[in-house]
Parts: sequence; structure tokens; C-alpha cells
Amino acid sequence: MIIPTVLLLSSLVFGVEPADSAWNAYLAGNFDLVEEIVFTAIKDTTLSDNTLARLYLALGCADAFRKRDAAATAEFEMALSLDPKLNLTEADLPPPVWKLYSPVRERIPVPTVTSAIPLRDTTKAVPTVVRMDTVRVFTPVMRDNGAVIRSLLYPGWGQVSEGSGRGWLWMGTETLLVTGWIVSALLESRAHDDYLTAREPQTITDRYDSWNNVSRLRQGFMYFSIAAYLAGQWDFFSSPPPLSPNGNGGLSVGFKL
Repeated sequence: MIIPTVLLLSSLVFGVEPADSAWNAYLAGNFDLVEEIVFTAIKDTTLSDNTLARLYLALGCADAFRKRDAAATAEFEMALSLDPKLNLTEADLPPPVWKLYSPVRERIPVPTVTSAIPLRDTTKAVPTVVRMDTVRVFTPVMRDNGAVIRSLLYPGWGQVSEGSGRGWLWMGTETLLVTGWIVSALLESRAHDDYLTAREPQTITDRYDSWNNVSRLRQGFMYFSIAAYLAGQWDFFSSPPPLSPNGNGGLSVGFKL
């Protein structure tokens, strides 16, 4: 209970609601932590209905991914009963969650309100049905496993397979650095052989310096190519894919509003 308690205390200090902490844990795929945060937070009798609704919504999404269908359905019903304005669409939730959320949403429709809006040049009020505002909800982005494997094999390949033009920059940079690494390694080998065949003192010194310079050049290409590989992986995993979720793969750290 230490982790959720710390999160709740930090929420009070920094103004972050426990529902947001529950969503962050859900996006990270830590469903056990979602459960701990929710069960700890609901003990607070001062929480608003909207906050409680989003807490149960996070728990329902987590249970949906854990294939706890009955529990997820009950939690969605609790969330929508507390705040029927939680109006999400199929585009907002991944397939495993939408499959359970949709029937509950149909049973508990979004409330509407009638407001009088006067027409131009008349005092007659016209009743108009206005849709209530919907809550902003974080939803996990599904990333294709094939793109993950391609990215790990070569930086930028994963981004290109997802339709991101930024991947070409990473692939081109890595290709240039690896090519320089290979060429400088061949030159280093030749310079080393020339150094070993030298007999005159001055020639030995000159060829040693040449070998040493080429060796440093090879090391530079090696270090920069490793750095480019790591930077390409960071760029891939730190941002959501530009394509729409297709239901394949696992949870990504990326999210959308």
C-alpha cells in the first residue's frame, strides 16, 4: 500500500487527481497498481463523482485487459452511473475495452439538456438539444510487434514501417556512420600492416601516427553509430505511432487525448 499512498499524497501536494495516477498506471500496463490506487482512493469520501467515475473507468479498462469481463462490466456500470457524461466512442478505446464498455454505454445513455436560444430578430425561444461536454480520457495506443522488431534490428526501420518519414533520417544517419566505421576499420588494418613492415625510424614514427589517427577515426564512427542506434530507439518508443491502432501488438507508452 506504500506506492498508492505516496501517489495520493503527491496528488494533494501537486494538484494531480488520483484518477490521473490510475490512468498513468493503466497506460504503463501496471494493472495491479491501478487496482491499488483505485481501492485506496475510493476511501476518500470527499472525492467528486467525476473523479470516482474516472477511477472506476480506469479499473474497468485494466480488468478488461486482464480478461475479468464480469468485474470490468460492473466497474463500467459504476463509472457511468456516477457520471453519465463519460461519453467515449470506439475510436477512444482499444478493442478489448470497447467490447465490454459499449453494451454498458447503450444501457446508460448520455444525458441531454434543453436550453432556450432566441432566434435572430425574434423574441421567441426555440428549444434546442445540446450535447453535454465529454471528459478527456487517456487511451493506450496499440503498437504493432513487427514495427518493434524492425526498430530493434535497425534504427528508423520501425518508424518507416509505421508511416513516419522521420525514420528515413535515422536509417540514413546510421547507414553513413556504419559505413564510415567499416571503411575506417579497413584503413586501420592496412595502416597497421604498413607500420609492421616499416624499418626506418622516421618511417616507423610516421606510419605509427597514421595508424593511430585512423584507429581514433574508427572509434569515433563506432561510438557515434551506437549513439545513433540508441537515439533512434528512444525516438521510436517515446512517441506513439502515426497510424491508427489496428489491435495488434502490445501497449505503448504513447497516449492520445
